[in-house]
Amino acid sequence: MEYAKNGGIAYTPENINKQLLLGKSREQLAKLYGHKSWKTVDMFMRRKGYSWNGDKKVYEIKAKRPKKEDVNDDQAGSKRVRQILKAFKEGKDAKKIAKELGFKNHLILAEYMKDKGYLWDHKESCYKFKDSAVDEKEIGSVHSNNMGLELEERSQQFLDEREQLGGNNNLPRYSLAGLRVAKTIQFSNNLNQLLLNFTVDKNINQREFFEIAAIEMMKKYGYEAEIKGLLG
Repeated sequence: MEYAKNGGIAYTPENINKQLLLGKSREQLAKLYGHKSWKTVDMFMRRKGYSWNGDKKVYEIKAKRPKKEDVNDDQAGSKRVRQILKAFKEGKDAKKIAKELGFKNHLILAEYMKDKGYLWDHKESCYKFKDSAVDEKEIGSVHSNNMGLELEERSQQFLDEREQLGGNNNLPRYSLAGLRVAKTIQFSNNLNQLLLNFTVDKNINQREFFEIAAIEMMKKYGYEAEIKGLLG
């Protein structure tokens, strides 16, 4: 406990509460600190941001009331998030949703949802709120998938902007049977930038890039027969 230089108990909110918890009344505290009335102690505590809890007979920090504009912003934000979630559950395209709800593009919408605490769930094809109870590894996996989705969307946006320019595309194209699966990979940001530049120049998306790269590598390094079987 903190003591004043004169040997008395220092006049602080913490010490006042400690004395109250030891069973002293506010009237006794007023006398201890040389006040005529407990109301002087009460005024001091209120100036320090405390309020009296009559049930516990102790002072507690006042809960700050949110500003009116903050409440309005939260309500508006919650409504917009619900609209976005509803649209995705209805199967609408991200670009269409962004346009309908007033976002500049679908990438801005993705940033907005991330700021609101939502991550993209590939299985549900929708955003899900980051639950603090979820395992950290699971959050990391979902976050990586979300980043992958945004990279794919960003690449596709570049393609849309340059679609009319054609591009120098002499790459092989493959039509693969079977179900598509999501893969999450991590590599250098510098290599990623080259990948984005390449896909834009060649007018392909990232899925096509990795399919071509994987097939050509396996053909070159001993899996030519297996690739022929895959392609039929």
